[in-house]
Amino acid sequence: MLQANLLFLSDRTLQRLSRSEIFSTPPYSGTLIRYHAHPAAWLHPLPDNISFEEGALLEPLSVALAAVTRAELSLGMSTLICGAGPIGLVTLLCAAAAGCEPLIITDLDAGRLEWAKKLVPRVHAVQVFRKEQPKEIAEKIKPLGGSEGIQSAMECTGVESSVSAAIYVPPLVPHY
Repeated sequence: MLQANLLFLSDRTLQRLSRSEIFSTPPYSGTLIRYHAHPAAWLHPLPDNISFEEGALLEPLSVALAAVTRAELSLGMSTLICGAGPIGLVTLLCAAAAGCEPLIITDLDAGRLEWAKKLVPRVHAVQVFRKEQPKEIAEKIKPLGGSEGIQSAMECTGVESSVSAAIYVPPLVPHY
């Protein structure tokens, strides 16, 4: 068994998570496979009234809800969501439900941004390109944040340039 300790730095505390196996790092190639043997203690049976398709959406939903809760998103808070994949789109829905405004979402794929607009018509969908530098992306996004600027950035891709762009779009802090 692979033994690993994962460290997570939250806003105020350092948390240590010990897991006996991590399937997304070597020597494992991940769990995006047709069949996977998993310890029964880690499985949660779906109730009969939830389909497998609906059950598959619970993971992105729980990730999004945890992020929105931890970020304390609220009514009127301008929010950037980097990435319009499954987790990004569900995060967009959660941020919209929290009352965030304006909402901005970025992605490389125009089709994903169209889905975002269908889900939340008021979102500002911004297509980014691989050749763009993170600071250029940030400068393109900042004007959409309204008079108070972008107050929260939710990074949903894990791609280095996207993480960097989110860092360069900080909340406006008053200068004294």
